[in-house]
Amino acid sequence: MEAIRDIMLPDAPALVVGPAGAVWLDRDGEIHALRLDSVARRMRGGAPPLLCHMPAMARRLNVDVFPALDLLELFAFVHPGRFCVPTPRGLAATLGLEAPHDHEAEAIALGAMTRALLQRLAAVSAEPQMISIAQAMAAGGWVWGHFVLAAMGASVDEAPAAAWRGRESCSSSPLAASSPNARRNIYPKTCASCAPSSAAKRAYSARWPTRSTAAHPAVNSIKMTY
Repeated sequence: MEAIRDIMLPDAPALVVGPAGAVWLDRDGEIHALRLDSVARRMRGGAPPLLCHMPAMARRLNVDVFPALDLLELFAFVHPGRFCVPTPRGLAATLGLEAPHDHEAEAIALGAMTRALLQRLAAVSAEPQMISIAQAMAAGGWVWGHFVLAAMGASVDEAPAAAWRGRESCSSSPLAASSPNARRNIYPKTCASCAPSSAAKRAYSARWPTRSTAAHPAVNSIKMTY
């Protein structure tokens, strides 16, 4: 029996956003309860956070989508076409993990769910086509690419790091808002390193040629983190 490969976990904070407030689990394991209008300041200058369902998070924060490690993207890569309720509680249930009971528990569970998904990749023999698709997605700027490739025992020395450099280069730019009610750009859209790439979408759709690219959840979600 093939031994399970070691996995590399992102050294990233975790973010859960509720209707009235947010929870931030920092990289040292400390939990912070935040007002919604203070989340953007907390994110500045750091690594993209772990979260679940970027579009919902951005709507609640009243900001444009921003660089993040969305677990729904990772889930869609590991289990293409499989349904999952797009919440931390729903994802935990689908993975057979204990359901978190509040937002603090959800923030902690994001790390456990990341480990569980990457371990599933590490426990199987990766197809060469799957590895090449992951490499192309990483080259296109997919922030999960580095960790997915490591879990599959593939090279992580090429394009994936460029995606992280892009996030770091634009993290010092000021927030932009034309009015108090405008949706804010946490990171400027003019940063070339953060521009969405169609390369990842093209590569990912090649794995499932009978599925339409527009209908596949992971393909569409790739562009949501930019």
